[in-house]
Amino acid sequence: MEDLASHGYVVFSVAHPGGSSGVLFPDGTTVTYDQDWRDAVMGAAATPDPDGRYSPDVGKRHGAVIRSVDDGGLGPWATRWRDDMIALVDFLESDPPADGVLATILMRTTLADLGYFGMSYGAAAAVSAAQVDQRARVAINFDGTHWLSDVLGKDVRTPLLVLTSEDPASYSNEFFFEPLTTMGKREDIVRVKLQPEATHMELSDIMFLPAALRQALPGDAGRVDGARLSDTINALVRAFFDHHLKGAANGYPESVLTEFPDVSRFDLPQVRAWAASQQR
Repeated sequence: MEDLASHGYVVFSVAHPGGSSGVLFPDGTTVTYDQDWRDAVMGAAATPDPDGRYSPDVGKRHGAVIRSVDDGGLGPWATRWRDDMIALVDFLESDPPADGVLATILMRTTLADLGYFGMSYGAAAAVSAAQVDQRARVAINFDGTHWLSDVLGKDVRTPLLVLTSEDPASYSNEFFFEPLTTMGKREDIVRVKLQPEATHMELSDIMFLPAALRQALPGDAGRVDGARLSDTINALVRAFFDHHLKGAANGYPESVLTEFPDVSRFDLPQVRAWAASQQR
């Protein structure tokens, strides 16, 4: 967020009522953590593959994904997070403040260059928001498993950048964002595997903690150079936004992939092959 702001972008962060430790509204009302949400997240973490989502069989994985979206898994909260993001943009467009710092910022801002992005669960919500909100021109998914069927085997509406810590062989969103028979072929969808040892939590500000502290946290973090990972993510995100929102001829994505050879773009031929076999 700071990197984007330093290059002229206006960035808003959404605190999701019930999904954050606490949200304070202007009238003094506080919404605390939703216990049902917490239980669902902890349950998903305790049993990350109850239906075979990571089976070596592509067909079984596809069936498990179908069972886990919308009303399954963490799907019931996905539309809430999506709508939170869209509600913020609605407010900025139709009911902005008349004075103060925010009003000054908005005077110099155009919603014609709108993108949604998030990390983990927020990443899935961001893609869904861009799918619904016709004002959005781009979306970014930072390591977020998708929990809605809106882009399951369907084209995402906007250009998309996917940054993941997952091994491409066990990539959780392999059936999303494009039709199954052409999965991985859209040029404006770029899927990038970050540094080989990067973990999920290191895609957050945890990357800036000393390695010894990261190693003591759940998730086996602490093996990457946090500054290098931050530079990588910032360069990819900024090049993506500059290319698609500003029309910059910056050589995206090849220019960034060349600058950071420890990351790699990946394809999904196993999905295309399986989809073709189902048609036969």
